Amino acid sequence: MPHIGRWAEVAAHFVKPGGFFYVTEVHPGLQVFEDEESEQPGHLELRYPYWSHVEPLQFKVEGSYADREAHVEASVEYGWNHSLGEIVTAVARAGLRVEFLHEFPFLEWPHPLLERDDDGTWRLPRNKDGTLPLFFSLKAWKPE
Repeated sequence: MPHIGRWAEVAAHFVKPGGFFYVTEVHPGLQVFEDEESEQPGHLELRYPYWSHVEPLQFKVEGSYADREAHVEASVEYGWNHSLGEIVTAVARAGLRVEFLHEFPFLEWPHPLLERDDDGTWRLPRNKDGTLPLFFSLKAWKPE
């Protein structure tokens, strides 16, 4: 999404007064690291911007996010990163009231930089103590 503010406006439009908006997603802090050419889980190499940017990032398509082996016609996909502050600010500016923002030291799905933990989550090998956020959840509601 190139325009995080517009995304938040559209989301807020569909929330009924008194209703809430809830999103969980990979933490933008994890999105700055190279994950295609990683030598091993836990090897962190800074490659992408944390802040919003005009030009899209380009990625070679390898299946889908749900199935890396899935057949996909497109050979390239495009994306834009947005910082956590930009996401929360966009939601607030769209007229929603932030109830909470939680950050977690794990993901619920596989990622090339992460290893599966005993509890079934995916974590950085050197991040067992949760020193780097990998996942977030945000809940905001629309005033009546």
